[in-house]
Amino acid sequence: MILRDREGDVIFAAIRVLFNCGDPLEAEMAALDEGLQLALHWTNLPLLVETDSGELLKMVQSKDKDRSRYAYRVNEIRRVLAQERNISLAKISRHANLASHTLACMGRSQQRTACWLRNSPREIASIVESECNHHS
Repeated sequence: MILRDREGDVIFAAIRVLFNCGDPLEAEMAALDEGLQLALHWTNLPLLVETDSGELLKMVQSKDKDRSRYAYRVNEIRRVLAQERNISLAKISRHANLASHTLACMGRSQQRTACWLRNSPREIASIVESECNHHS
């Protein structure tokens, strides 16, 4: 998970090892759920949440009752999104989500949980810098 301000500066970056994670969709849900909770705690600004998982986006934005094995987590995410805060969701390409993807790989390979406030690991800092330079 990574939270950046409108200038692209890192507010926080986090990794967490997921035990008993069944599949990539479940990992995406955990990242979205926990990332939202952290973002709501660390900023009062409107949030734009980007994900490269179209399936996840469809599930949490659907008005239908979720009956999947993910129903509990989907409903928790929906509950957070329904709060009065201004939270928008957007689908982005995997290429545009390189910082989050790299953090996920770090959590999986290093088997640890860590959070960096106003900072990020060197690998992430270079990705963020290149993304910001590319868009400016």
